[in-house]
Amino acid sequence: MRGEAQAPATRLPQSGLAGCSGASHCSNCWPRVAFDSAASLLRGIEELNGSDGVDVCKSASQSKDSRQQQPKEEDKASVCPRACAGLALEALELLVDILRIFGPERILLSFNGGKDAVAILHLFRAALVKYTLLLQQEQHKEQPQQHQQQQKQSQQQHKDTKQEHLQHQHLCNGGLSEHPALVRTCGCFLPRPRAIYFHSGPQEFPEVAAFVRRTAEEFFVNVEVYYSDWASGLRSFLSQRPHTPFAFVLGTRNTDPQGLTESLQFLQPSSRWLPPFLRVQPLLKFGYGHVWDFLRYFKLPYCCLYDQGYSSIGTMENTRPNPLLIPSDGGAALPAYELLSWEREREGRFKKQRKESKTVAVS
Repeated sequence: MRGEAQAPATRLPQSGLAGCSGASHCSNCWPRVAFDSAASLLRGIEELNGSDGVDVCKSASQSKDSRQQQPKEEDKASVCPRACAGLALEALELLVDILRIFGPERILLSFNGGKDAVAILHLFRAALVKYTLLLQQEQHKEQPQQHQQQQKQSQQQHKDTKQEHLQHQHLCNGGLSEHPALVRTCGCFLPRPRAIYFHSGPQEFPEVAAFVRRTAEEFFVNVEVYYSDWASGLRSFLSQRPHTPFAFVLGTRNTDPQGLTESLQFLQPSSRWLPPFLRVQPLLKFGYGHVWDFLRYFKLPYCCLYDQGYSSIGTMENTRPNPLLIPSDGGAALPAYELLSWEREREGRFKKQRKESKTVAVS
């Protein structure tokens, strides 16, 4: 839906931790600690796809909390992450290719604090590391060729000045690590992931807003907040950069309402009533349970509302705990990942009684 006017965008304040140089405080660069954390996630995803079923299931069972030590018989399939391993790797590789084409500066994440947005954020973090390592490999391949060309030119011109000799010796003695381009790929000078958060105003769950803020600080993400529906916010963002093509990464799945009514693709151009951008939808093949398998296996933080029986989150006006997660004896609601009927994840969502501009769902 086309949106109404919105308040100017704001940027969530950063934590003030060390930036690109370690001693300075840079709000735009991804610090080494964030790079290393994402590299660990990347290794985990790749190892998960390289493991056999027995080891993966054993590892998954060890990562469960005490409440899940003895899963019900019908829950055992969702405990083992084998089903989501290939999906996660496929989504990761898609994001790596988008990074190769657009570069990190022209990729924008939709981050509204929902489970799908959380999965997208962390897959993108891992993809950013893999993209960086690929760049580094290419630069290592180019260095020997540059070295040989330099030697040939030196021999042909019979120049042996002290400066040239030092440059030649520097390359021969492993000075590659000080190459400016390689320094950039170590993670210290990578730009932080960029995201847009479409805030629902007074109807926003405080828990969602707090989770978005914590996530931005913990994982060093630059988040711009728009107090509007997603279409208005995105139009405002892109209008400030009219000549820059952007890729917008969404957590849409084929099982979402949009996926049930439209033929969605991993890559799609934006609708013609919107500014031009590329829609990137890496989670299309994920089911509800696959998302939870991914988040829980890698122990990725998610909004606390999901532990209170909410399986799909919109606004306070149109969301309640999923009735399927509320015990008949009146006990505490079960967490969202306990939902067995994946197709009923939106059971706690209902339409607004009065006509208003629509806001994007958190999910």
